[in-house]
Amino acid sequence: MDDCTILIPELRTAMNVSQEDFAKVLGVDTVSVSRWENGRSKPTKLIKVKIKKLLIRYDIKAEGK
Repeated sequence: MDDCTILIPELRTAMNVSQEDFAKVLGVDTVSVSRWENGRSKPTKLIKVKIKKLLIRYDIKAEGK
C-alpha cells in the first residue's frame, strides 16, 4: 500500500466522503490526508493498518501490496 496518491482518493470516492470526513474516520487532520494524496508524506504504520481495513471493506485492491 505504498501508492497512497492513488489509493486514498479512490477509497474516499468509494466511501463518498471528503478529505475532512476521511480524516475524521482515521483520527487525523485534513492536512495529513491532503499531503498523502499529493505524495508529500506517507501515513504512519498505524494509519496504514486502518486504511488497509477500509480498502478491504470497500473491496478496493491495492495491487501487489
